[in-house]
Amino acid sequence: MTTASPLIIAIPIVTSKALKLLGFPSGIANTIAAVRGDQRRWVFLDNQSHATPMRVLSAMPQGDSWAVLATRVWMGAGVNWVRERLHAKGMQVKQAVYMDDRTWTADVPEHVVHAGQCWRQWSRSHGLFENEKMLQWAAHGKANRALMGDALSGSQHRPVQHFLDVLGAALPTTYPSQPDKVRQRVIVAGARAKRIRAIPASRERTKTYLRCFALSKFSYG
Repeated sequence: MTTASPLIIAIPIVTSKALKLLGFPSGIANTIAAVRGDQRRWVFLDNQSHATPMRVLSAMPQGDSWAVLATRVWMGAGVNWVRERLHAKGMQVKQAVYMDDRTWTADVPEHVVHAGQCWRQWSRSHGLFENEKMLQWAAHGKANRALMGDALSGSQHRPVQHFLDVLGAALPTTYPSQPDKVRQRVIVAGARAKRIRAIPASRERTKTYLRCFALSKFSYG
């Protein structure tokens, strides 16, 4: 039995304080607080930018190496907190984290569900936001899927699948990765590519547009 759930948005000031408590240089912590606390971005393409910067009230800057460090701090804290609660109840659950994507597995369906509840509790207690639409539940065999379905309740309830998409790959690999979802991505990516090819632009610029807007849609959704 396994599930996956992507997280969240970390709070800049709290992140800065956490880094200082962990012994990181104050300069790093202050830089993260400044960069992530005032998120105004000028987006450049082919050396061109709009005169008005983009403002983001609650997000993690992509491509910012310090954001990776901040995410690791938050995820490490969450993993340890959830592990302690599970061990206190004698539940054996394995957790894996990649950036803000988390996957946990167990032999007992109820243990998987309880791990999800613990993550939800931890996130709420820190003012973080879970993307519930991305939450997946999966179990091997009809009996285990029925047990997991019975254990799920309230807003955490989701259909229990026989496979799981983790970072775009289906597990077990014998199952297709959500064929309807993949077909829709192909359709949208193809439509974008068709529109881009109609733009009167140079070959190199067209290739850049195709990579940014068509290929990325096909690859990542």
